[in-house]
Amino acid sequence: MAADRTSRSWGIRVEGGTALRGRTLRQDGQSVGRVTSSTWSPYQVCGIGIAHLDGTKLQPGDIVEVDCDDGEKRQGQLCSLPMYDPKGEIVRGINTTAPATPEPWPGIKIPETA
Repeated sequence: MAADRTSRSWGIRVEGGTALRGRTLRQDGQSVGRVTSSTWSPYQVCGIGIAHLDGTKLQPGDIVEVDCDDGEKRQGQLCSLPMYDPKGEIVRGINTTAPATPEPWPGIKIPETA
């Protein structure tokens, strides 16, 4: 069996909620993937998760609609993994300082139109 090279896994951050696991990601009304893991991040002060997408069209920075555990539909933004310590400096002992306070995700930025 050959690997499906059109699938992609990315992180997802959700404004104001936690994504439901399962086939809960949409863009323009079409299902585009599923959430495989999700939780609330007290450090980033948003919902975070791992999304497995159906194809390669969507990339970090793209916005999707997400079904959340409170029954609401919210916006989520795809992001690269890992979301924290992308250089792996903490796990390798290079960076030994622990954050003293949360560093909230600034949320989805909608570009202004001219």
